[in-house]
Amino acid sequence: MRTYSNNPALVVCDIDGTLTKNGTVYPSPYALKVIEGLHERKIFFGLASGRNSDNLLSLTKEWMLSFEPQLLIGGNGSEYYDAIEGKNNVLYILSQEDVRYIITTMLKKYPDYRIVCLDCLTYAGNLSTLAPVMDNPNFRFVKESITDREAVFKL
Repeated sequence: MRTYSNNPALVVCDIDGTLTKNGTVYPSPYALKVIEGLHERKIFFGLASGRNSDNLLSLTKEWMLSFEPQLLIGGNGSEYYDAIEGKNNVLYILSQEDVRYIITTMLKKYPDYRIVCLDCLTYAGNLSTLAPVMDNPNFRFVKESITDREAVFKL
């Protein structure tokens, strides 16, 4: 039999389709009231999403919460931000060589496909890694963030 605590220490919620509805990025006023109520009761609050933790933190600032969520799980679980410790932890990140291998393999295996690599080149990215494929007519590099909806839709 599954039992639940009446005194949770942490509540983590997915954003899209759970905390927010109808394609918006804003929770309802009632949901925001519940989140603030958790904080008032000294219950930690966290968010989980496919977005990166920086984007999650920006969203919560837009929501005008009176506090910063204690845990942000981003990249579908590949990173988490622990606000209590002030640490961003990346659980797995592709090396530059991994990215080049994946792109090269895709271009060979699917010569009729157009491959677009989207990267901000903010911390570990290095465009020289992609030099061997930059002249391929089926490859395009775009220096943008996957979280920039307008940039992605322009591709």
